[in-house]
Amino acid sequence: MAVWRVELLGGLRVRGESGLITQFPARKTTALLVLLALRPERVQPREELAAQLWPDAPFESSRNSLKQALSVLRKQLGPIFETTHFGIRLCPGMVETDVAQWEALFQQGRYREAETLWRGELLPGYYEDGIVAEREQLNALRESACPEDAPWRERQVVLPSLLTRFVGRDAQLSQFAALLQTERWITLVGPGGMGKTRLAIQAAQQQSLHDLYFISLIELQSPSQLLAVIAEVVRLPLSASQDLFETLVGFLADRPTLLVLDNAEHLERTELASLCQRLLERLPQLRLLVTSRQVLGGGGEYRFALPTLPIMHEAVPLFLDRARRWAPDFANSDEVARLCELLEGIPLAIELCAAWVGALTAPQMLARLEQHDTRLLSGKDSTLPKRHRSVEAAFQGSYGALTASQQQLLRDLTVFQGGWTLEAAEAVCPTDDTLSDLLALTESSLVQSAHGRFSMLESLRQFAIRLGSAARQSEVTQTHFAWCCAWSARRLNETEGAWLDRCDRELPNFRHALSSDKDSTLLLALQLFLNLRGHNAEAVRWVERALELPELGDNARVELQIHLAATLLEQRNQLRAEEQLRIAYEQARQLNLEALQALALYHLGRFAELQSLPDQARERHEKALEIRRRLGDVAGVARSCNILASLSIQSGERDKAAPLLIEAEAQARLAGRESILADILYQRAHLTMMSGDAPGALALLEECQMQAQALGLRLLHARVTHSLGCTAQELGDELRARSAFLEAARAFHTLRAKLGTHFPLWYLARLYSTFEEWDIVLLTAGSAMKLWEDLARPLSPEDQALLTELRSQAALALGEQRAEHLWQQGRSLAVDEILQRVEVRLPQKYARL
Repeated sequence: MAVWRVELLGGLRVRGESGLITQFPARKTTALLVLLALRPERVQPREELAAQLWPDAPFESSRNSLKQALSVLRKQLGPIFETTHFGIRLCPGMVETDVAQWEALFQQGRYREAETLWRGELLPGYYEDGIVAEREQLNALRESACPEDAPWRERQVVLPSLLTRFVGRDAQLSQFAALLQTERWITLVGPGGMGKTRLAIQAAQQQSLHDLYFISLIELQSPSQLLAVIAEVVRLPLSASQDLFETLVGFLADRPTLLVLDNAEHLERTELASLCQRLLERLPQLRLLVTSRQVLGGGGEYRFALPTLPIMHEAVPLFLDRARRWAPDFANSDEVARLCELLEGIPLAIELCAAWVGALTAPQMLARLEQHDTRLLSGKDSTLPKRHRSVEAAFQGSYGALTASQQQLLRDLTVFQGGWTLEAAEAVCPTDDTLSDLLALTESSLVQSAHGRFSMLESLRQFAIRLGSAARQSEVTQTHFAWCCAWSARRLNETEGAWLDRCDRELPNFRHALSSDKDSTLLLALQLFLNLRGHNAEAVRWVERALELPELGDNARVELQIHLAATLLEQRNQLRAEEQLRIAYEQARQLNLEALQALALYHLGRFAELQSLPDQARERHEKALEIRRRLGDVAGVARSCNILASLSIQSGERDKAAPLLIEAEAQARLAGRESILADILYQRAHLTMMSGDAPGALALLEECQMQAQALGLRLLHARVTHSLGCTAQELGDELRARSAFLEAARAFHTLRAKLGTHFPLWYLARLYSTFEEWDIVLLTAGSAMKLWEDLARPLSPEDQALLTELRSQAALALGEQRAEHLWQQGRSLAVDEILQRVEVRLPQKYARL
């Protein structure tokens, strides 16, 4: 067995048990070794060697130099030289050379294997006669039989052949195509079951790099085994004495190559990252595409987080493709889209669930998934790898690699819904090092991070919940509720808009906290937010639930009854709402709760206003204002002054309205209530309209609309949009009026505000009557009047007279029978369908244009 391996192609490297030698003390010493290594079987005369190495030196001097050089080599390489008085050669069997191996493979016609040894031409930079002659001979020999277009130099593509069709991921494939032009190391990360391997193979197939190789790491125990696996895949012949890394580098050196390293998450990250960096540093034309559940953390690594599939465009087509492999006649339906939503667009979950179509219908699968039946997320295909036979198995691999602290944090984080911040995690479920543990969960793809917030897939959340104990979950739930109560409070110097936005971000967490605790503290704290952001229907459900709790305190019960009745004014029977307000007012009076008395009076005033009882409304609002002034409730004073100004505007009392709006604005600014200021601006627009300045009113309404949109005040935005329609119609802009009424009607209907929805529908009917398009008039008027009746509100004499006139004109134009049919249709059709019919019916006078 050879003691030393002398590599001469591409530069000198001498390898042996004692290590690697790349240079000797003197250049002539190196040249001597090279000349002997090129012809190891031949005894080379001392005179020839001396003449080649020291051609200009005297004979005795050159012989002495030869002795010295040989002595140096013996000291470094040991007794591998055989010498006589006549000549020198290398001991047979003790030295092997890459040149001899290359020549042997070449003579046997094994050109591809020979090329793996060719790191470059023989000893570049050495110009001794014997070396130059040998270099030219080898170059000529290689070129004669190995031109650049030789068949064995064809592109190598070693990628798995997939058995099912690749569906979707168009956006990611486009991103990969661009990234591989600029990035040399991309790590595709995501939790188990996201389709990382499939995407990596598909992305590799679309690349134009010379060679593509797929390297599975799943069976590796250590990164140190990687080079041998790569060598095996690229079919690189090796001998025991060769340096694996250097030989592999030599093989890949002049070929643009993409290596797909699949399933790297179980290997030691630092060692693997270091090896990847070394390969990239030595091979400028190499690209790496790594799939892993966590980043490797190497320099130059580009982290590509794989998202779930978009539901309609990719998840549904994937489900249908896999389902039809089991049931070819399986049809698409609304349930399929809902299934894919519950499966969260996770490719593995979709494929596993689709395999059940032979036994279950889509509605049956949907019902089971809604009950968190995990059996649908396990596979029946025994050929699947164990880690892909269920979604839980895919998650278990990542979970098992975590530390105990990280596992506990993952289980505790399931208390959050809709995401969380680092500060929230530290407050609700702290560990000894929450930041590091949370980062580890993110790097393991168990938690996603975006814009300062963290989240996890619902299927992973359910998996982690099943791993936790009931006692621990109860403890964390209580801490989470306390955090929600603290977080829902408006902070010092925080604007109202910032507070509303902050509450919006945490609304899923608030909902979860409300559903898991019987304390009314959080619900009361959220009432203003729920009202301003248009979550009134939801607020009603939570309040009705809370009022059923026997342990609810008297003060909280009264306040919640008032909030419930106030919301019902917009949504349901107003007479029922008034009765509840009267009861709540009396209870507040008995309990001496003045602030709640004022609140009840305020909403009783609103009821009187809705019932067209302006004097009664003014009396109640003035009483509420008096109490609020006495209590120093600046926000309450602002609201009362603003609504009294609104009553004055409606009654044409401009002189009374103006000072009330001034006081309202001053108090609202003092309280920092931007929502009230926006409403005051809305009243100023109406006041401006009273003075006959329609363009000025329109400008104020547009400004108010922008403020309402910026603050997320959905109900105010809808009201302002309706008023914009009225003002635009006043100015003769009928198309803008039509568009504004449609937008307002949709907004009110989305908020389930029947009162609000009535008005733009009624104004659309009046607008279309000017176009004499009576079918639309009857549909919209019928729908508006049905809403009005549902609210048990009396129609004003003016509106009643107008309605009678419109129905009469429609009967004359369409005939009584058709007119009655359209009227009844308007009363029975859903609001959405009515609005859709209006949407597609541009008035004929404008359609012709």
